[in-house]
Amino acid sequence: MILLRPSDVDQIIKFAMIWATRHAADPRSDALVDEVAAGAKAVVMHFAQAAQAPVQR
Repeated sequence: MILLRPSDVDQIIKFAMIWATRHAADPRSDALVDEVAAGAKAVVMHFAQAAQAPVQR
């Protein structure tokens, strides 16, 4: 397991967006942006749902 801080995730998103902007002609640039967005959404949704779940002990 790799633990990431929110600032690490922010940097990953920024670097992906910079790369996609600088390599707009690359066939993977649009897919990369979509994958980063989907991954960020999945992480946010996971923690939002986990915060609503009752704590089991």
